[in-house]
Amino acid sequence: MVEYSWAKDFGLDIFDVQTKIYWSNRTFVGRGAANSLRLAIEKSCAETLERLACFHNGISSIGVAAHSNRQAAEAHAMSEALERELLCTYMNNKISPIEMNIPEEHSPKYNLPVGTTSRRFHLSNQNDNSCLSIFKLEDQYFLGLSIAEEKFEAIHKADLESLRNLAAFHSNKNDFKSQITKNSDLWCCDNQIIKTIMEGHAEESVFPDSDNWRTTYLAFPNDAIFYSAPVHIAFVKKEDKSK
Repeated sequence: MVEYSWAKDFGLDIFDVQTKIYWSNRTFVGRGAANSLRLAIEKSCAETLERLACFHNGISSIGVAAHSNRQAAEAHAMSEALERELLCTYMNNKISPIEMNIPEEHSPKYNLPVGTTSRRFHLSNQNDNSCLSIFKLEDQYFLGLSIAEEKFEAIHKADLESLRNLAAFHSNKNDFKSQITKNSDLWCCDNQIIKTIMEGHAEESVFPDSDNWRTTYLAFPNDAIFYSAPVHIAFVKKEDKSK
């Protein structure tokens, strides 16, 4: 496990932990951020096991979420699936999301590198508790997205996703840019994807049909080390109505 200090440097009072698990000659990596170190560790371990379960079941991590509570795992997985569905709608249809109007007194304040700019959008204007955050430093964009129970929780989580990568870029720009082309997890720092979203035509209402989704639970490998893992891995996938 590794604890990162960037959040404190940027003015966020949180802990950010990365966990690596080695299994069957492969490495699985997860990250977790929270107000307490213990919860950050728990989240990072859960995400690492989530990645391992995805590999074991031969699927991507889209629409997948891990949690110690079964119902919470399903709710988070649904949010993950809807987030990606909305993002693909903007990308594929060249639609631009509606920009948020956040009063200055409620706008989050961070200690960011000089020259950093930010914009926030409604991931869906049918759901006020969603956010798409885009930060930019020099010529590099960083994207984060979230659907949460409260609007400002969504903003915080989307900002965190963006700023985590911005911090990595700020500490080593050349290495980060080379990683964008190699690491599939860094699709959210692909300048072309982000520009496509921002430059689309305005659209008043975008939200996917939430009635056509199926939830399953992923199994771990049949190894004794996983028997006591206190985590549920939910997978939410859109069903094809044409079948």
